[in-house]
Amino acid sequence: MRLHRTIRKRVRVAIVLALSTLILGSLYSPIFRIPASKANSPAAPNISAKTLLLASNTEYDGPPQENFWGNDCLWTTASVAYDSKNRFVYEADHCLNMVYILDAANSHKVVGAINVPMRNCLDRLAIPSPLVWPTIAFDSANNHVYIACSGPDGIHLIEIDANTNTLVKTSTIASSGLASDIIFDPDNGMLYVSTFQDPAYGGTNSLNVVDPTTDTITTSIQVPEYPLAITYDKMNRDMYVTGYVFFNNVQETSNVAVISTQTNTVVQNVPLAGYDMGIAYDSADNTIYVTDFYNGNVYMIDGQTNQISGVVYAGSAFTIEYDSTDSNLYVTVPDFFAVTTYWAATNSQGGHVGVGGITVIAGSSNTATNAVANLAPPTIIPSYANSCAMGMIDDPLAGHLIATDSCSGLGYDLSNGTITTAFPILPFPWMVAYGDGKIYVTDYNSPLVFIVNATTEAVMKTLVLPTIGPEFGIAFDGIDHKLYVTSGITSSVYIIDTTKDILEKTISLSGNGITDGAIPSGVAYDPSNGDVYVALYNCNITPTPQSPATVGGTVGTVWCLGSQKTGQGAQYYRGTVAVFSGSTDSLLGSVTVGGDPYYPAYDKASGQMYIGLYDYSGNVSIIDSKTNTWSGTISLGKNTAPTAMTFDPMNGDMYIGDSSNGYCFVVDGATNQLVTKFQLGSFPTFLPMLMAYNPIDNNIYATSAFFPYGAVEAISPSSNSVTATLQAGSQTHGIAVDPVSGKIFVANSFSSAGDLVIFSQPTFTIQITGLQTLNSQGTPQTTFTTGQLLQLSESLSNLGGSTRSTLAVVSVTDSYGRQMLTGTQPLTLDPGQQGTVLFFLTIPSTFPAGTYKATGQVWNGFRNQLGSSFQQLAQPVTATFTVSNG
Repeated sequence: MRLHRTIRKRVRVAIVLALSTLILGSLYSPIFRIPASKANSPAAPNISAKTLLLASNTEYDGPPQENFWGNDCLWTTASVAYDSKNRFVYEADHCLNMVYILDAANSHKVVGAINVPMRNCLDRLAIPSPLVWPTIAFDSANNHVYIACSGPDGIHLIEIDANTNTLVKTSTIASSGLASDIIFDPDNGMLYVSTFQDPAYGGTNSLNVVDPTTDTITTSIQVPEYPLAITYDKMNRDMYVTGYVFFNNVQETSNVAVISTQTNTVVQNVPLAGYDMGIAYDSADNTIYVTDFYNGNVYMIDGQTNQISGVVYAGSAFTIEYDSTDSNLYVTVPDFFAVTTYWAATNSQGGHVGVGGITVIAGSSNTATNAVANLAPPTIIPSYANSCAMGMIDDPLAGHLIATDSCSGLGYDLSNGTITTAFPILPFPWMVAYGDGKIYVTDYNSPLVFIVNATTEAVMKTLVLPTIGPEFGIAFDGIDHKLYVTSGITSSVYIIDTTKDILEKTISLSGNGITDGAIPSGVAYDPSNGDVYVALYNCNITPTPQSPATVGGTVGTVWCLGSQKTGQGAQYYRGTVAVFSGSTDSLLGSVTVGGDPYYPAYDKASGQMYIGLYDYSGNVSIIDSKTNTWSGTISLGKNTAPTAMTFDPMNGDMYIGDSSNGYCFVVDGATNQLVTKFQLGSFPTFLPMLMAYNPIDNNIYATSAFFPYGAVEAISPSSNSVTATLQAGSQTHGIAVDPVSGKIFVANSFSSAGDLVIFSQPTFTIQITGLQTLNSQGTPQTTFTTGQLLQLSESLSNLGGSTRSTLAVVSVTDSYGRQMLTGTQPLTLDPGQQGTVLFFLTIPSTFPAGTYKATGQVWNGFRNQLGSSFQQLAQPVTATFTVSNG
């Protein structure tokens, strides 16, 4: 048996050499710069993926299971039901097996989410069809919610207890067929499920009567065509079922089956066109409305005579719902990506007006209205899927209709032919930042900020900002413990206290005479001077709008009037960078840059701030943070759009992603000269949006702006090439790295449950069991004065089953994150063996008073020697100490 033994090695040489470099050179320069090695082929990072669903605070292993725009997952939020007792709205999202619960009495806030096996049904279908999404209904007698879901093994009935909002059970009610709609009859207490025959699975075209107490079909009523939508005429106690004829021409007809719920028999068939889709009942005048998807008509059927009483043209009318308060009929129109409103009293139609992804027609006056133009869906939605308003439900207590939009993830209150409120349902994770052991995720669609514990990977809190998104920029101030979030809607900067996770202050960029009219984009924090840099576009430079490359920039008055454009084809707005004090949050001034500044990035080695310009000039502006003035321009070539940027402190290079052509440019931070460029992925399926440096594996990770190929590219700085492509959903955007664990947090912006994808490093076999600061007697101490002897004790343990040759590393940084010195010492550990390495330092008088951080690491060797074989062997640990003047 091998005995455990402790190794104590006194290492003075490494520290003395490091201090010599420090004292002779610039006080804030790195001790050494590790050059990139191009000799070896880069190795792919060894990391695994998890997906955290922000909407439900649940996590599963692996990358996202479903792309938001996947071809086999259509109309993700097409089905809604209303709980009249608790005033909850239930929205079925079959893409990720979620039922969202919205509180209609509390601004439609998402108050819960239930995991239900809806997606499993559709995954087993051999033919994708937009007609077989799960449908949902509310049972007012038992206060339960029921979902009908189809699969090759039959039709399933999913039951949810609305009192406790828990899944009760899932039953198979039929062995074949496809369910298309479900409705509850409050008069006889039965569920009615329409099912149609599919050639692949058999089955019958029928309306099935289901006893919710036993989950069994008591009666199956045959109907002529493929039945789709159901509505209930409470006055006559009849069910109306639309019939859809597949693959026929417009001259052929189908029938709306009229079924008596008292006898459960077909009493009449009303012939209409062959593409009847949606149906709704108007209780005020006893009229049934049926939409004809192909011909674009809305038919009116007299509930007393079951005869057609009128026709109104709508244009590819799809689903339809009646608002019992304003007596309007609201119709979704996928061809126009709109909602059309009909005035039931006159059966007339008004004009079209766009409100984001929904078109509203006021039927009473036949004039277009645009009540809430500022609540448009996000512009990031692709034009070919601009809006998918599908699910609608009447809320009689609130006096309006609720519509859901699958494409934007928004919900809308519709009243009197206008949108009165827009509210988020599905989160669109956008920007991501790390701070104080937490991950902060902004939502493009809503005023929410999700706060995630970086260790447990669970949502700790949801913070509500004053206005709906989008938030374009996010940055963490580790000294003052603040998070800065920029808002493009309000032209503001929100400041969050990360110690309490509360909104501390809002800085308006309007009304100060300097940044009026500006729209903030990216934001970055400079730890060397404590300033915050906010990139602004939509700015006009006065009095002389000259090029910053000619006149430079100054701290002073820069008016942002938004009138003059610059750049290629005069399409891009001239921009500036506003400078705020991180300690006082006051505006210090602004620096003139070029057109459309995007995301700033700080180079801690040179003390420079880099800002990419999105005007296709190919320029990156440089700000000297010591004087807060423009100091130069890096030209990357015309027609490039530098957006993503991050700094590699190991080699001193700035990595710049081009979202126009998919290149990554490498710039030497010391000389600002272009080192090289290389392609990220395959153009145009990967266009870099944001980047982050990982200090644990010393790789750089880039997200993709191109839809719908969501991925993260891993870049090896040792070879300046892509080493791996990590799948992360439909479109990746925000990215942040936990510097302690090396976890990478990525926002999958197009996801049906708000995906935060988490990539983790492998489990280490070497553990740093302790890092202490000791005095000259070897006693633990955390306060020192210049001239005193400081000992840094790093203890290691080999938890693996083989002997490991390691390189123990200790580095010291000041409160601004600037590296002051580094010491290294080889150490070989047998299995189960422990070891301690001591580093000695007499603190020089040149050390400024303040707080310092010591970081202990373990490497497998020097990076400049190992190249792509370089690895971190242990989780880094830190210890802090203070220095005062002796």
